[in-house]
Amino acid sequence: MGNCTSHPHHEPQVHFDTVDGMATVKAFAGIRQVTMGVLRIDYEYQTNLGDILDPRSFDFRIISATAEGLTFAKAKAGDKLDATGKELLERAVRQLIDNGADFIVGDCGFLVYWQVMMLGI
Repeated sequence: MGNCTSHPHHEPQVHFDTVDGMATVKAFAGIRQVTMGVLRIDYEYQTNLGDILDPRSFDFRIISATAEGLTFAKAKAGDKLDATGKELLERAVRQLIDNGADFIVGDCGFLVYWQVMMLGI
């Protein structure tokens, strides 16, 4: 996973476009379909165009996995994860990798607190 090399034998190519003023990502025609993995915190919300989990936002496959128990409040606090929290976060990342994610993004900016830890997965 580190340095976005989960699949070093190919490099997905995408370009950015806008629809109704919202950024969207479209895969170039003629290349294989890429799969974006979305690492989710344990939080539900109604999606809108442009949101990472809204299927209208991207022109490629989206899969997601939730780090159960990692709530918005816990993510915002940025506290050190206990062994169980690390295990649940790692399980979600592994699920995305095992299900074919070409790259992984988070649905919450506060996941940056554990980014270095996740690069080692």
